[in-house]
Amino acid sequence: MNYSVNTDLLIKYFSGLASPGEALRIDEWRREQPEHEQSFNELKAIWAADHKYQNPDMDQLWQQFAGKANYNQVPVKQKAKVLRWLPYAAMLVLVLGIVLWQNRKITKGESRVFAYSVTSQQFDLKEGAIVRLMPDALLKEEILAGDTTFTLKGNALFTFSNDFPGFRLELPSGVYIKDIGTKFLVEGDAGLAKITVYRGMVAAWYQKDTVLVGKNEVLTFNKASGFVKTALTGDFDYKDYSLKQVCDSIGTYFHTDLQIGEHILADRMLTLKGKDLSLDQVLDIIRETLDIKYEARATDTIIFTSN
Repeated sequence: MNYSVNTDLLIKYFSGLASPGEALRIDEWRREQPEHEQSFNELKAIWAADHKYQNPDMDQLWQQFAGKANYNQVPVKQKAKVLRWLPYAAMLVLVLGIVLWQNRKITKGESRVFAYSVTSQQFDLKEGAIVRLMPDALLKEEILAGDTTFTLKGNALFTFSNDFPGFRLELPSGVYIKDIGTKFLVEGDAGLAKITVYRGMVAAWYQKDTVLVGKNEVLTFNKASGFVKTALTGDFDYKDYSLKQVCDSIGTYFHTDLQIGEHILADRMLTLKGKDLSLDQVLDIIRETLDIKYEARATDTIIFTSN
């Protein structure tokens, strides 16, 4: 049988005003599920802690008051009314305690922990917000006053297709990150941090220093030298590749759509080799090697055409 217990009934029970039938109902409710017994004990502790409330002895309290005020000639029962607010005040304190207790349980329940495993590497933080954890990485979530703070230990790739209001990421080095609709990789430990932005922008800060990091930029940090921002670079070795093959590979690496405006250019062959090359450097090598031109037509889109 399922027993339902509300706040009013619990107040009557703790104040000693519950009938035998009501007390039995609460006892049955406590035995029904372990969670009920745990909730009962937590609420009982709140009741006991709130001024150690007990049903007041009206006659005794009035006699104490009358003795101090020299009102002994007044019958006790006529003045007992002035203390009737005490049980209701204690009841109000209990209700507020229950609300705060329930709110703490809800807040705690929303917090999550994400850990890397061989079978579980990618997690949804919310709609349009995904994280892929690298080996041994651990991500903890804490929600406070509408803001969501994640604490990262290890490396992780974040991909946000939608805004994440209130998002904040804390790194082991003490660096904080605020996302601005991005895809970014975070690496580091207690002594240093590296943030690579593939799309959008992030704001990173440490103590009083704040740095904005945009698409295809890398921000490194250590406590001795602070922040250093550079362009994203890569090592490439394409020998006798078609322009289409190079565009597909380079575009994937730099998260940029490299298009070929004329079909005749797609099969033209080239060799491209170099270390620590930025996207601009790669584009210039292609332009000079094939004697063609390129132009940015839209966000994250570059198109090659003939001269």
